[in-house]
Amino acid sequence: LAMIVYENCDYVVLEAGLGGEHDATNVFEKVLSVITPIGMDHEDFLGDSIEEIARTKLRSVTKKALVGKQPFSEVWQVAQELSRNGVLFVSYEQLLEAEDIALAETISQEQELPFYLKENLLLAVSVLKELGLIVKKNLFNSQRLEGRMQRIKPNVWLDVGHNKLAAEAISHCFAPKSVNLIYNSYRDKDFVSILRVLAPIVKTVEIIEVREDRIVSRAELVSAIEAAGLDYRIFSHIEEDENYLVFGSFSVAEAFKALC
Repeated sequence: LAMIVYENCDYVVLEAGLGGEHDATNVFEKVLSVITPIGMDHEDFLGDSIEEIARTKLRSVTKKALVGKQPFSEVWQVAQELSRNGVLFVSYEQLLEAEDIALAETISQEQELPFYLKENLLLAVSVLKELGLIVKKNLFNSQRLEGRMQRIKPNVWLDVGHNKLAAEAISHCFAPKSVNLIYNSYRDKDFVSILRVLAPIVKTVEIIEVREDRIVSRAELVSAIEAAGLDYRIFSHIEEDENYLVFGSFSVAEAFKALC
């Protein structure tokens, strides 16, 4: 039904779901595919290693893909393997010029984008250039994407990243022991690794109650917090003289907004 609504558009941007090559979006002809950073996530659907996950995702490309900055070399190894079938994988950096980087820097400063969103911005710029469109600053003047290092109060940041790769990106955004982590997790997420990655920037973990059947048990979460060398308490309120990072799924964000 969505495709009927969009049929008169010049371009339609479709986000592939968990399946990668198995996703319903693959029934439509693609002009261009865009590959954002690939990490460990949704292993039940995609595979148990970076190589397997990359293969599942990259096999969805039928013609050409622009590939964003990748933290794992296995992604490019899989891309080389699949290129033998006539599919073209190109690094987004090959399309960028000095003025593109300067533009992204200006927008990043104005919108207070962390480095990983700046990388996403550069990837978007490369896509526009690949499609032969003129890149203008006013294309990016709309409100920032909610839930990605979004400053929702002077001392509160919200990010709905819920995997280790997202945690690693967030860990570069704060000074050591500078922020209290408001957190909970689904039991199928790697919350043990996430807490270890975030531990250097976290003062205290504040567990927020989330009413969801998929949420990890309190005992397991506390055990993971203590294993990461962190103290914890149950979240109740925001203090004006403290900084907070609300991190986790959309359910965590929803629970926080309901309380605050």
